[in-house]
Amino acid sequence: MLLPVGLLSYGQLPLPQVPSDLTDTQSRADYVGRHFYDAMDWTDASMTAEEAQTQAWVNFLSILAYASEGTDAEAVAGLFSRIPAGYVPLYTDLAEAYLLSADSELVSERLYTAAMTALTGRSDLPAADIAAPKGRLEYLKLNAPGSVATDFEFTAPDGRTDRMSNYVGKSPYLLIVFHDPDCDVCHDLLGTLESDPHWLALQNDGTLRIITPEITDELEEAFRMLYTPSLYLLDREGQVIVRNVLLDKISASISH
Repeated sequence: MLLPVGLLSYGQLPLPQVPSDLTDTQSRADYVGRHFYDAMDWTDASMTAEEAQTQAWVNFLSILAYASEGTDAEAVAGLFSRIPAGYVPLYTDLAEAYLLSADSELVSERLYTAAMTALTGRSDLPAADIAAPKGRLEYLKLNAPGSVATDFEFTAPDGRTDRMSNYVGKSPYLLIVFHDPDCDVCHDLLGTLESDPHWLALQNDGTLRIITPEITDELEEAFRMLYTPSLYLLDREGQVIVRNVLLDKISASISH
């Protein structure tokens, strides 16, 4: 997909003019991402209505999906470093809804972290507007993507006590499915992993191992579970690749 050259409009916010010498998708997305909000007039009621702001945010993130890693985080951080104070609560909510929600197609904890980090670095905001993102960043810090997951004990399906570390390194990937026995969604997900040909093939060829610990208070605190069930994908070294996402995002993170 090539991003269009020229001035297009998404609602009330026009896209920036893309230089004609930028011909590949990534460089064009990088440029548009950096300049997406340049035309935003924060005093124009038609541009700052919640519906218009939500649409602009979704379009911004959709374009960043084609940008290079690093530029996308830079663009998000740049936006959150300059949003007028009155719009910070709205954009904090938008970041939570679209970047942290497991069922969002645009979910990205990396971009969420960039946004909240930018907010916490501002000196022009009321303490209340800083406290929420600071608290969320602290909450998400433990067992974050890129870190080595904390080892833990759990009860295996056969009733014996087992440890996560017994499975790390045995396959290229380890999927941890933290679940609640009383959760219908959990049962559906576990059923998919046990019967779907795609997931069976990954397990049968040794690419993926799966463990299914029940959620305890200690595990919930250690692994910052935003949802039930909560999925963590680890690499061969036990580092967290992605977490708190749906199965399609897990699948996309596995190299076949």
